[in-house]
Amino acid sequence: MTLKNDSLNFVTLDVETANAFYGSICQIGIVVFKSGEAVESFDFLLNPMTEFKSINNRLHRIDAEAIASAPTFEEIYDKVFSLLHNQVVVHHSPFDKSAMMQAAEKYSLPQIPCSWLDSLRIARRIWGKQTGCGLAELSKYLNLDYTNAHNAVCDAKLCGEVLIKAIEELGIDSLENLSFKTLPREMIKFDEIDIIDDRLIGENIVFTGSFCMVKSDMEILATQHGGTVKPSVTKETTMLIVGDTNLHSLTDDMKSTKHKKAEKLFELGHNIRILTEDDFLNLISESHK
Repeated sequence: MTLKNDSLNFVTLDVETANAFYGSICQIGIVVFKSGEAVESFDFLLNPMTEFKSINNRLHRIDAEAIASAPTFEEIYDKVFSLLHNQVVVHHSPFDKSAMMQAAEKYSLPQIPCSWLDSLRIARRIWGKQTGCGLAELSKYLNLDYTNAHNAVCDAKLCGEVLIKAIEELGIDSLENLSFKTLPREMIKFDEIDIIDDRLIGENIVFTGSFCMVKSDMEILATQHGGTVKPSVTKETTMLIVGDTNLHSLTDDMKSTKHKKAEKLFELGHNIRILTEDDFLNLISESHK
């Protein structure tokens, strides 16, 4: 099927962070897709005004020296705003959307009005039974080029290509017709989510540490939103919730065995995110907005 039409105009976004705090963005990659093809890309290297953690540096190879003279998120905000404003913004996992929101909050900037579309959720619905749905796994399964993993522009471009493959798989020709009539849920409606309980579909979730909420209540929340709660961290784990609001300041000897194992899997390229209790609860609340 040829997908070159004006109904396939969107932008894709990927971010890299300096540490576990989602707002510590050190790189933003934005790719503009017109008629289903990537036509322009933007690479913003940023000074997050905070420390870099080694686990993050080993992934994206950005360090304090690389961003010493780079602008802050606040200084490039107007340019990013102009690229994303009133656009369909495609991202792969909730992480990138949450990071952009937290960075805006950090500098007391307005949230950018746009329609967020999570390609990870779509991929899990279509190919979740055949393959893992991280970008590296999807690139192999869908035979897409992925030569520079964890570079924000490369990840953003691949994210858009995954979306195009999904649209081809569904046999539709526009984002407006993006439906899942043959799958358990009927529709995805960008950021106006009408499927309020599926934010965590496909997520294998592990909890570790002490929480403000009762841990069993956290597990129930995860299940109610489509997630699967597991007792231990494995290669199938996609999300670790850590009961510590100062996650980015934890030293190795303060981390649980589950936490350390999750970090090792993350370094090896597994699609696993490490969140605080607040991050997790914010993610749940976003599914109702």
